[in-house]
Amino acid sequence: MKITKFDPMLSRNITLDIPITEEQYASISNRTKTIQELFPSLSSEHREFLISGISPQGWDLYETFTFEN
Repeated sequence: MKITKFDPMLSRNITLDIPITEEQYASISNRTKTIQELFPSLSSEHREFLISGISPQGWDLYETFTFEN
């Protein structure tokens, strides 16, 4: 299923093709289970995108500008 969300790291909409059904996507709004319980087979990157909208490219950008003291 193609899902579009606003990625706050990239400041633009991102569309990812996530291997879930529309029914599974709708189950997120029920909030009776954690994202890990709902989608144990999804990658952590896909689960994070469903939660926050931050895409793998957004995390790559974040890590590029993260400096250690």
